[in-house]
Amino acid sequence: LVGDPDQLPPVGPGNLLSDLRRSGRVAEVRLTEIFRQAQESAIVMSAHAVNRGECPDLSNRAGDVFFLRRLDPEQAAKTVAELCGRRLPRNMGIPPDQIQVLSPTRRYATGTAHLNRLLQEALNPPETGKRERAFGPYLFREGDRVMQIRNNYDILWTRGDGSESGMGIFNGDIGKIISISPG
Repeated sequence: LVGDPDQLPPVGPGNLLSDLRRSGRVAEVRLTEIFRQAQESAIVMSAHAVNRGECPDLSNRAGDVFFLRRLDPEQAAKTVAELCGRRLPRNMGIPPDQIQVLSPTRRYATGTAHLNRLLQEALNPPETGKRERAFGPYLFREGDRVMQIRNNYDILWTRGDGSESGMGIFNGDIGKIISISPG
């Protein structure tokens, strides 16, 4: 088994990794070396501070972590859209399709439903010839990034270039809407 004891526990039933670790009956190896960021990275130092129960240093804006305080939820959501659409690509060279926004809720101004609408406006606005399709409260547009939010074991899929196919699409899988059929 491979897991991260510092991640949030599962929302659904069971907490297998934690239960096994607490039992003391299963050998455990803990990886401690970080390879994705430099050891002095503000991401690494902030993560270690949080794991120690300390507040990370939010005053340093020169590194790879920065804190922008917004007291109004709508303004916070607009700041997220601006960061993804303009500021991070321009100032840090991060392509918008490499940015992922996390929110703990689906509702309210800073929830995924509202953030997704703002991000769609900023990153994939309507264009002549670009098809759209409304589905309930959602508007899907060619070029949109999408994420599967429920497991569906029965869907057959094939990569666009035909190089791979399989069955099942799972919670957290990310894709892009290439085309929308008018029918």
